[in-house]
Amino acid sequence: MTYYADIAAVRIQSWLARTPKLKGRRGASSLLRDATDADAIAALLPAGVDINHSAGNVDGVVNLQSQDRSALVPACEAVLSRLRQQIPAVELQGIVSSNADDYFSAYREMHVALARGEAIQWPPVVPDIPLAEPCTYCSIDPGVTRRSLSVEPADKDRLVCADCAARLDAAGRQADQRQAPDVTRRVGLWLGEALDDGADLGFPDDFAELAALGGDTHIATIYIDGNRIGALFDAIANSSGRSKKDLAEGIDAATRIALIGALRSVLPPDDSQSNTVHVPAIAHLVGGDDVLLSLPAPQGWQFTRSFIDAFAASLAEWAHTNGMTPSGSPPSASAGLVIHHKNHPFALVVDEAARALGQAKAAMRGREGAIAWVDVSATGSQIHGPRSSTWLAENWEALQELARVKPAQRYRLATTDDAALRDQVYRMDLAAAKNLLRQGTGDLRDSLSIVRWWNRG
Repeated sequence: MTYYADIAAVRIQSWLARTPKLKGRRGASSLLRDATDADAIAALLPAGVDINHSAGNVDGVVNLQSQDRSALVPACEAVLSRLRQQIPAVELQGIVSSNADDYFSAYREMHVALARGEAIQWPPVVPDIPLAEPCTYCSIDPGVTRRSLSVEPADKDRLVCADCAARLDAAGRQADQRQAPDVTRRVGLWLGEALDDGADLGFPDDFAELAALGGDTHIATIYIDGNRIGALFDAIANSSGRSKKDLAEGIDAATRIALIGALRSVLPPDDSQSNTVHVPAIAHLVGGDDVLLSLPAPQGWQFTRSFIDAFAASLAEWAHTNGMTPSGSPPSASAGLVIHHKNHPFALVVDEAARALGQAKAAMRGREGAIAWVDVSATGSQIHGPRSSTWLAENWEALQELARVKPAQRYRLATTDDAALRDQVYRMDLAAAKNLLRQGTGDLRDSLSIVRWWNRG
């Protein structure tokens, strides 16, 4: 019989969004992963307390186990204290199980305890010097030290808070594999193995470089999350010989396969004159079934559709191979996609992506994957869709045909009111628009929004 403890950073997206710049978010993601690395945590643990490897490996989460509960509680407090020092502004919580036969049993019990509010909560420290000069990076906490906010050597050091200082120290540079954050190194490693052609991979360092790879000034930021993963958890819990770690590995593999397949679908054509493949993407977060990533606007839809289709197929294959039969609809993935200018505040972009993702998941109720989207430059914060994986598959050829229609004609249709839309479509004699309009006015309007940026590159 064993006691288990889970310690986690919570409300991570809110914490990531504290800083408006891409570099700060990039540094935060690296910081979170490094601070909760199992090897680093193991060095803190007293005798009799170990890392719980059966829980899998998730960024931002520490899993412990012990035969002695009295040793586990102070170990949790030591880990929480260390994380607070390394990541000053993130919210943390810890929960300890009662005696359990295995981690599955403990995991369920701990979730019930969390719902009852029994976790150890460590909120961020509230600044106690309200009149101090604020951080020049996040403008939330008082400035306590100085850091350069740019990669340029001549840039002056600015007053920043402890959390932003840690972010900036961990940010590195996307374009330099020696300084790149962990998520970029991992994606580069996976993609290099998949290509297997000896080419060097080049990643853009910021949104200006990323947008330029698409030949325009706009970015697509995509937030992806799995649906009905809990059904697989229940299936494993009712099976023999499988663990939560097995499921975590299956999800990680599905995410990796989907991510690399989707990236390959948007890579530029081979250039025999160069040995460098310029990858048109910046990955902000890749962990479990969560992915937050940005691409040039013209590649956003191709990537997203490819990802959610491949993720569902890969996870279904894993479940079949391992004898898992989840009840109800099979697990899938949904996405929130935001088209925005390269200079639009990134914190707002992430909020919009999370809002669109939430609507996509809620509308489908786990039946299948879907994409909801926001086109900031065209319609502000309005959420379009969602459109399901099935609808996208059935209409993809029509969407591609619609994307080949002259932009001026598509704009004319997009700005025509509902009463006159049918007449306008038939007056222009556009076959793709006619086919989509037969499904409904909303189908054509959503389609026009979907393909608005496709041919900008």
